[in-house]
Amino acid sequence: MDEYSVQLTVRALLGEEMRTHDKKIADMDKQMEKQRAEAKAETEKQRAEAKAEAEKQQLQIEQQQSQIE
Repeated sequence: MDEYSVQLTVRALLGEEMRTHDKKIADMDKQMEKQRAEAKAETEKQRAEAKAEAEKQQLQIEQQQSQIE
C-alpha cells in the first residue's frame, strides 16, 4: 500500500467517524428538544390545574360569603 492509499483510507475512516459523531450530536439534540417539550407541557398542565383549583376555591369562598349575608 502506498502513502496515497494510506492517506485516502485514513481520510475515509476519519470522515466516517465524523459522520457518526455528527449523528450522535443530532440524536442528543433531538432528545433534549423532546425533553424540553415534555417539560413545557407538564408545566402548562400544572399551571392549568393550579388555576382551576384557585377558581374552585374562589367560588367556594364566594358561596360561603353569600350564605353569611
